[in-house]
Amino acid sequence: METLYTKILFATDLGPQSLYIGNQAKKLSNICHATLYIMHVIEPPLTYTAYFSEHEKEVKTLENNAKKSLNALSQELGIPLENQLLCMGKPQEEILAERNKKQSDLIVVGSHGIGGYTHSLGSTAHHLLNEAKSDVLIVQVTHLQKEIAMTPTSSGMYLWQALSNHSAQKQTIRGQFSGSEKGFGEEVKRGPRLSKRPPGSPYRGGTRSSENDNENNESK
Repeated sequence: METLYTKILFATDLGPQSLYIGNQAKKLSNICHATLYIMHVIEPPLTYTAYFSEHEKEVKTLENNAKKSLNALSQELGIPLENQLLCMGKPQEEILAERNKKQSDLIVVGSHGIGGYTHSLGSTAHHLLNEAKSDVLIVQVTHLQKEIAMTPTSSGMYLWQALSNHSAQKQTIRGQFSGSEKGFGEEVKRGPRLSKRPPGSPYRGGTRSSENDNENNESK
């Protein structure tokens, strides 16, 4: 039986939505028993300096940060080092060039970038749809925008890690308050009554514990 896809190229901007998109690409590669490649294109700095050494230093910093983030994301997705691709240039051109080189039969990208290193991924996706000589899967990420905007980040965390950790923390908190059969948290116990019962009440003063005792006796 012929498989649907044999080589899948996942192009990422390493933004907060990258792990979500990568998981979709990973699932599809598992279903198709396809080889999964991950690629990030570093866009050259827009600012230029009169000193060549300073420009080179800025480029080197971009490369080091992107390499570390790409490697960490690849490990999370189970993509080996030899399938990790990093280069500098225009995303549209580099992704198509790599697709032709690897002869990938599917390119996976997000619908648009959300605060990543590459802010033009939306236009990149549109370009790939028109120019790629293979199928292109656009993973919708609009529904993640609100959560990403509310997700805190720290200096020791990659952009794509923040959303994943935030979602995990919410699940943990939700689990802590939903385990009781009697409501959120533990059983709520009533304390002593601070005022007398109104006229006509079957109970005449006392504490709530005594009222509970009366209720239990009546139910027997």
